[in-house]
Amino acid sequence: MLLAVALLLAVVDVAPRPREAPALASADAVVIVRWREEPPVPPAGLQPLPSLDWLGLHRYAVEPTQVDAVLAALSADPRVEFVERDRSYKLLSVPDDPLIGEQWNLQQVHAIDAWDVATGGGDVIVAVLDSGIDASHPELAGRVVSGRNVRERNSDTRDDIGHGTHVAGVIGARGDNGIGVAGMSWGVRLMPIKITDRQGEASITAAAQGIRWAVDHGARIINLSFGGLDDSRTVRLAVEDAYQRGALLVAAAGNCGEVATFRDEGCDVANPPIYPAALSQVIAVGALGANGELAPYSETGSYIRLTAPGGVGGSRRSNPLDYILSTWPPGLPSPIDVPGYSYEVGTSMAAPHVSGAAALVWSTNPTLSRDEVERILFETADPLGPPGRNDRFGYGRVNVQRAVERAAQLPGNRVADIRVLLEAPQPDAVVQGPLTVRGWAVDALAESGTGIDIIEAWLDGPPGQGAPLGRLPYGTARPDVARLLDRGGFTNAGFSVALPVTRGVHTLWLRAHSALSGVWRTQQVRFIATGNPPRVEVPTPTLPGALPSSP
Repeated sequence: MLLAVALLLAVVDVAPRPREAPALASADAVVIVRWREEPPVPPAGLQPLPSLDWLGLHRYAVEPTQVDAVLAALSADPRVEFVERDRSYKLLSVPDDPLIGEQWNLQQVHAIDAWDVATGGGDVIVAVLDSGIDASHPELAGRVVSGRNVRERNSDTRDDIGHGTHVAGVIGARGDNGIGVAGMSWGVRLMPIKITDRQGEASITAAAQGIRWAVDHGARIINLSFGGLDDSRTVRLAVEDAYQRGALLVAAAGNCGEVATFRDEGCDVANPPIYPAALSQVIAVGALGANGELAPYSETGSYIRLTAPGGVGGSRRSNPLDYILSTWPPGLPSPIDVPGYSYEVGTSMAAPHVSGAAALVWSTNPTLSRDEVERILFETADPLGPPGRNDRFGYGRVNVQRAVERAAQLPGNRVADIRVLLEAPQPDAVVQGPLTVRGWAVDALAESGTGIDIIEAWLDGPPGQGAPLGRLPYGTARPDVARLLDRGGFTNAGFSVALPVTRGVHTLWLRAHSALSGVWRTQQVRFIATGNPPRVEVPTPTLPGALPSSP
């Protein structure tokens, strides 16, 4: 007997879509000035640009090599209330992956909001029982661990039909890396278990062996984007064994729900139970369209536990809202205009959303049991239909943000392992001139180095809401901190930077991101800025071209 992988293919007839160019090639040669007393003629070296009149701000172009000198001169000029560089900001809540605008699925499950809590660590392995994974794909490279080809009994897990690579990308395509798409958990490790032939079919034996191999080799989550009509005792025993050993199993609910197409999916009747999804130890995932509607092909029944984006199909890939965009082997023909990526549709695409969400929850709080992770996913899902679980939507649509926030609030969360000390400014400090931000950050569980890879500052609001002050340079060695943490001579993320601020009462928000666990730690402090101190009798620095002396 064969288990048919849930996979829909169609022919593309869509022209390439143009990509928008950035508004500015470089913001490094622009300064923003708020004048106390605006000079009748801009000082030499400043070329006026369109102003921000509603804020009382003036913008000037500056020779790129003179930016530092211009900032120093204007900061010392008593006519200037404040001056700052017009910087470009890289906000984690809006990753820079160029195709993310076409990933409606991420918005629907609140994944982008979840990444402000955690982006996913590498301490969780998700096994993908499928057609293999293209480990060389730039979105997946370095995070595909050794797997198994159980059909051919070797280690060749290359993907020759694309389905497994697409599923893997939904789970864990690297986000905020400037290319392609983003997956649910950016740091998760992916284990390819190749169970199919080139026609997308897998034997019961291969499925059972793949499940056992994955658990034996450390997979905490097993994604099963395949299914068949019969309840195999062999597969049931393998699932029960994996479940007893603490693995979380997620499966596609099946694509035979539509009367017009169920025979095309290999079903004898419409909407039959699909296995292994229908087993009680498995989280069966149905598929939703871009408007939150149940996809017409998606199975319903008492075994449905959750729903997630899968697309509705039917548009020959001319409408991205009908499909799920993810990674594709670059060496295989792609039905769209971007090599290495493809649109696909089905409950095969819905299941990895839940697997990726579970990985994000587990890396945020590794002390949770499998049952606790399941309960979090069910309790935080967006309810669809009648209250409680129902046969169409299960417990509802997976909500990644709420699930991760819940995990971060429970004992054992990795947020507590990040130590952040803000030495300056101190609470309610009075600051004259530029604001000095100084301190250190470290992930206490990092075996070497700091575990910290990003430090960001925001003014007068939390990340994503306040004014971004940018990413802070870090890496200063702090022996006193190393001794405090019993870390020997390891360096840690010491930082010290001066930032321009306006007069008034402000709140500084600082957050540090651990590359080890993928979680953020946020600190905040209130301070009072009084502006530049009164000018003393010292020579005024001059711009190239002689900045006029103040009256």
